[in-house]
Amino acid sequence: MGGFIGPLVEEIFFRGLIQQLIRQSFGAFTTILASTALFVAVHALNASGVHPVTHVVGGLLFAVLYEKSRSVIAPFIVHASGNAAMILLDRFMR
Repeated sequence: MGGFIGPLVEEIFFRGLIQQLIRQSFGAFTTILASTALFVAVHALNASGVHPVTHVVGGLLFAVLYEKSRSVIAPFIVHASGNAAMILLDRFMR
């Protein structure tokens, strides 16, 4: 579930809502940085054990994908794939 539902909700919220709202007033660069900062801040509150740099890189990647595609589909697919890979690695490495 965490590999699918979490990324779906997050991409709809951070890219489909937040990034779209920021983009109405600012250029792409500022929009990408601001939405990434919010994404990282929210994830910093969640002690998931994932290194913060992972959230920075992921947030930047998801924001750029949204800017290029203007759709939450591309960032969702990458986000869900990354989460699923991390879940699988965690399970198999124990």
